[in-house]
Parts: sequence; structure tokens; C-alpha cells
Amino acid sequence: MKWEYLFKSHILERGWDYYENECVQEILKEENGIKAWVEGSELYQVCIEMTDGEIINMTCTCPYAEGGLNCKHMAAVLYMLEEDECADMDEDGTELNRDKDKPFMDAYEIVKEAEEDLVRKFLAEILISNEALLNRFKIAVNQEISEDNIRIYKRQIDQIFRNYEGRGGFIDYYHASGFISELYGFLCEDIRTMLNNKQYEAAFLLSTYLFVEVGNVDMDDSDGGTGIISDECQDIWFEILEESADERLEQKMFQWFINSLDGSVIDYMEAYIEVTLFEYFKENKYMEEKLKLTDKMIKLASEKKDGWHSDRLVGYWVKRHLDVLVEMNVDKSEIDAFCRKYWNLSEIRKIYIDKNVNEKNYIRAIEILNESKKIDAGLRGLVNGYSIKLKELYKLIGDDAAYKDELWKLILDYDKGNLNIFCELKSLYPVDEWEVKRQIIFDNYKNYYGIGKLYLEEKMYEKLLKVVMDSSGLYSLTEYEKVLKPIYEKELLNKYEREVRSMAYRTSDRKFYKQIVSVLERMQKYEEGKDLVRNIVADWRWIYKNRRAMMEELGRLKL
Repeated sequence: MKWEYLFKSHILERGWDYYENECVQEILKEENGIKAWVEGSELYQVCIEMTDGEIINMTCTCPYAEGGLNCKHMAAVLYMLEEDECADMDEDGTELNRDKDKPFMDAYEIVKEAEEDLVRKFLAEILISNEALLNRFKIAVNQEISEDNIRIYKRQIDQIFRNYEGRGGFIDYYHASGFISELYGFLCEDIRTMLNNKQYEAAFLLSTYLFVEVGNVDMDDSDGGTGIISDECQDIWFEILEESADERLEQKMFQWFINSLDGSVIDYMEAYIEVTLFEYFKENKYMEEKLKLTDKMIKLASEKKDGWHSDRLVGYWVKRHLDVLVEMNVDKSEIDAFCRKYWNLSEIRKIYIDKNVNEKNYIRAIEILNESKKIDAGLRGLVNGYSIKLKELYKLIGDDAAYKDELWKLILDYDKGNLNIFCELKSLYPVDEWEVKRQIIFDNYKNYYGIGKLYLEEKMYEKLLKVVMDSSGLYSLTEYEKVLKPIYEKELLNKYEREVRSMAYRTSDRKFYKQIVSVLERMQKYEEGKDLVRNIVADWRWIYKNRRAMMEELGRLKL
């Protein structure tokens, strides 16, 4: 039975080690496969389903396999199974009568029936030889975790990194999933047990150590493993802050979060620290420290002076500072003075706009919006947002002239081609007047790619056809084909022919030739399409006869 191809090479190597070290405790052969138990950091159950000697499914209770991956425990069982199959054969090839149905005695029953002194001695010998199990046992019996124990745990984490790091300390894509699974298993099995036993400080120290290390490792993180670990670490921090009543530990955690925003943690993971810092620690002694932090961050961001990025960072930390001031319930004049200091930041003005709208002070909100349009005149996205808010407020207060004027600014400048704005403006005019007004829009949209959907809305099909015929490629044709085909079938078919002949002119790969064939199939759905496609294919079989891939793909076309 061939099965090695189901595993990554490093998993096979570890599976072989487990097999060689006799970690496979028992194998039971069942009607649909086998069940086995493998000793790892704990006893794991492996189930392998087979049909006619072929593997159809495998499961294991280890953390690595929970994500649907094939693990070292499965590999160890399959190596053991190969050995058993060889041992089960007599010289004449017949299977020996082994006790296949021998039950696997549950571990708890074995321990229960054994003498207490024997169990203690056996357990002690295992724990002496396995540092990881010794640490886990200390947690299980709720023994105090010392500084020495913390150092041992950190070495255990470091060993996981070393096991997966290749040349230059890089963890490639093929090893990354196993690496993340082992770290996740450590968080779930060891650190979560600490939480259950209220060993909060140890859980915090180890989760932060792992968090920093995984952020600094050089790894192909295409599957987002760093985010999985970071999410779990943050959940652990939240749980500690919500359940622990240890004020000393809370202060220690606060200082770690504050100090870790000094650049020692990779930038994209700082968000986990910031969120934790600002969602918790609401006492005044912490709030004052948070204000000092935000002041410092604002200053650092301002000094960068690298355009949009530094402005965004300043805005981010100014918003953080303002949130803390509000939470501290400081005097309104202090908040106003702070906001005026940073009035050039759109984030601050947006806060004031929303505040005035919520208080139904619409005139003041309109004033700030118009002021913001001038301040941010070079930022089209922001100005568009201001304009949309303005037209809503003008409509709300019944200023019809200003409302209509803002709609025109949107459709002609800030938000060209927006069908909703177009229809909203259309609803304000009688039919005969609208025909004149829409022409102003169309004249303004010369050579604008998005005009087609407006012609469609107005049922101006002749103009829409011109857009399609003048466009390059087939995108516009396929977008409006359903509407235009009943009216302009011949014109659309001609467009198809021009485009598909142009496509065929250049030599390409099989994937591109498949696209050409799919276009020909669309053409065959036209009344005169089948004859046209036959003529085109006949031409190509002579012109492009040396393009083997193209000829093969054309051969699959039903003519």
C-alpha cells in the first residue's frame, strides 16, 4: 500500500522517529480500517479508514491534525502497520492467526488496577525523562510555577522554533503549518491549563514571550498562522484581565503593554497590544499614563513628515488621545481646545460633525462639512464623503436648492457615474426638463468609461451600442449583451468577430486558447453565429495550423 505521498517530508521523518521509539502503543484492526494509540506529549488516538487496502480518511486527536492535516502520529501508525503486515505473513504468504480483537485497555483502568507505588514510580521515571510532560504535570497538580519553571517553558517554546527553522532561521511554507499547530497546541494545552488553575502570571509571561517570538520569526505566513497565534494570545490576555483580582499583576501587564509599543514588537502586531491597552485599564492612574503615551506617539508621528502616512498616524493617535479624554469625563472646554489644536485632521472634524448631527445641530454640522471640503480639497475620497453627508443634511432641513446643488456637484465632479446619485437627481425634475438636464451630464462625461450604465438607465440603447462598439475588448459587450442582443444582434456579432480574430492573432498558451473557444461558443448562440464560427475556424486551421494547442482546443468545439 502506497501512503507516504500523503505526508510532508518532515512529518514522515518525525513519524519514523515515533515508530522507531516505539511510541505506537496499540493497533486494533476493525472492519473499516484501524484504530491506534500513540504516545506523544499525551496519548493520542489515531483512526484510519480504508477500503480495498486504500486509505480514504485519517483522523488524530492531536492539535496539529485538528486543522485537517496529516500528522506524525498517523505516519507512525502506518509504519507500524507495515511491520505488522509483514509479521502476519507466513512463509507461504498466508496470514497468521493473531489475536486481532484483543481489546485496548483504557489508560484509566490500567492505572486504577495497578499498585499505587508502582504508578508513582513509573510516573516519576517518565517525568524525569520528559521535561515537557513534567511541566504539564506541575500545572495539572496546580503546583506553583517558579521562575525556573518559566525559563524551562521558554526553552520549550524556543525548541519548537528550532525544530522548524531552516537555513538562516527561515520557516518555509511547507513547515509553517506544523510550526503554528505546535505553538497553538502549547497555548491551548499548557497555558490554558494555567488559566484554569488561576496561575495567571505564568500564563501572561509565557503568552507574551510566545507572541513576541512568533512576530519576529522569518516565516512564509501565506496561511495567516501569525494571526491565529496572536488572536489566541490576546484572548488569554483578555481572560486574565477579566478574571484576575491581582492588582500587582494588572500593573505589571499594563507596563508590558505600554513598553511594548516602543518598536520592539513588529508593527503589524502592535494592534493587538493597542486594543488590549485601550479596552482595559480604565482606572485614572492608567488613564493618565495612556495620555502620556498618546502624546508621545503623536509627537513621534508628527516628526516623521513623510506625507500621507505620517498624517494618518498622527490622526490615529490623536483619536486615541481624544477617546481617553472623553472616558475620563474631562471638561468640555479641554476637549474643544485639544480638537482645535488638531483641526487640520479629518478624523477630528468627523467626530465633531457626528456630534453635531447627533445633537441635531445641523447648521453647525453643515458649516464644518463645507469647511472640511476646502481643507481637504485635494483628497477626492474625503470630499466625496463630505458632499454626500451635506446633501443628506440639506434634504433633512428642507433646503431644496442646496440639496439639488450638492447632487450636481456629486454627479459632475466628486462621484461621477454613480447611478444612485444620477437617479436621485433625476427624481427632482419633470420628464421634459430632465431630458435637457441629463444632456449636461452626458456632455460632461465625454470619454468617461462609466457612461454606459447611465445610458442603460435612460434606455438610450443606440448610444449604449456605440459605447460597446467603441470599447476595446469584450468587457462592455458581455456586460450589456443581454439588453442589446434582441435589438442589435448583427452589430454585436460583428464586434465579437473583430475581437476574437484580434485575440487569435497573437501566439499564447493553452489557457488563452480555451478563452478563445469560450468566446466562439458565445457567438454560436447568435442566429448567424454558427455559420460564422465555422468559417472562422476553417480560416484558423489553415493560418494557425502549426499551433498544436490551439488546434486541439478548437477540436473540442462543437461545429
